[in-house]
Amino acid sequence: MVSSNKSSSSIYVAAIEGGGTSFTCAIAKIETDDGAAAAVEIVSSVNIPSANSSPQVTLSQACSYLAECSKTFDIRALGIACFGPLGLDMESDMYGCILPTTPKRDWAGVNVLSPFLEVLGKDMPFKVDTDVNAPAVAEFENFNSCCNGGNISSLAYVTVGTGVGVGLVINGQPVHGMMHPEGGHVCVSQLPGDTFGGYSWGAKAPYRGSCTVEGLCSSVALVERVLAGQSQSQEQKQQHDGGDSDDPRALLKSIPDDDDLWDHCANALANLCVTLTLLVSIERIVLGGGIMNRDILFPMVRKKTAEILNGYIGGVEDLSNNTVNKEKGGIQTMEDFIAKSAAGNRAGLFGAIALAGKAYEESSSLKQKNDASNTSSSKDNPPMNVVGFLAGTLFGAISMHLFLQRKIR
Repeated sequence: MVSSNKSSSSIYVAAIEGGGTSFTCAIAKIETDDGAAAAVEIVSSVNIPSANSSPQVTLSQACSYLAECSKTFDIRALGIACFGPLGLDMESDMYGCILPTTPKRDWAGVNVLSPFLEVLGKDMPFKVDTDVNAPAVAEFENFNSCCNGGNISSLAYVTVGTGVGVGLVINGQPVHGMMHPEGGHVCVSQLPGDTFGGYSWGAKAPYRGSCTVEGLCSSVALVERVLAGQSQSQEQKQQHDGGDSDDPRALLKSIPDDDDLWDHCANALANLCVTLTLLVSIERIVLGGGIMNRDILFPMVRKKTAEILNGYIGGVEDLSNNTVNKEKGGIQTMEDFIAKSAAGNRAGLFGAIALAGKAYEESSSLKQKNDASNTSSSKDNPPMNVVGFLAGTLFGAISMHLFLQRKIR
């Protein structure tokens, strides 16, 4: 029998997805083979409703879960993907805190990082980012690891739901800057003859919500457009008024694919894609969120994006005309350029796992550099190319395991 010189090891990481109505906490096991991740598995998870609870109660429950898990699992890193606006300047007193401009007034100023570090230890490697930047990181690593040869340097993740959020990875790193990207509030060009004035949430938003991406294609905006009578008959409106007015998704689900409501939605998103292309020369745009479950939007957005660009960006024109050199790998079609999220509705959680993996990788690498002569260092902190752990494992093994075997309870 020939013995193998390959070494394998595994680590456990904690992941927190802080959403608008719930917090999802999970423990993920990352198995490595010769330093490269070979498999990722969600070994424990819990969903904590937060819509009707105070921030203190929600965070306390999440911390209790991690404290209990730490008795069983040797947690090596923490990743947090949370709704914003979020303080990401490490030099600021608001680092890790929900900023005062949040529409969720009870969460203003709440620190979503320090409670977890108090449970797991102040020296726990961690990364915290928005619930759109984190999925952008995960989608970026996933594409470069396993899709058509990868080799892109930038990616945007756009979530379209109650609001519109944009996460950006540029030159391989998530964008923070003055705060973090708020691309949902950029101004767009409405379709000819459109008189919709934007959504009612715009009072404290840029442009007061008029002619912005979020003001035109968020679920709130779409429902308000329908109720304004521009995309429904009086009979439909009466039916809705007598139905469940607290669930706008029920109304939107009843709108057929050929309704011009979706033309307005696709136009707003195409304008955003054009802005990203012109401003940061983005290489891949991933669209997720509840509204994007309407699959007919993808071809509509792609077509409208190429139409607005008017041939000015040669690379996009080549994609649109299917004249890309396929031997180069990477982005080869419009479907590659404007794509559906591989993580589906679990993009935030997968993003948090990606952050935890990168936090561990950076910490492990730093320790090895500081003590290269310590032979036990590689055993205690097994080297791992976490960039590679998304190569089909995060969006393959994890998603299959999570959805088919370990449903979040």
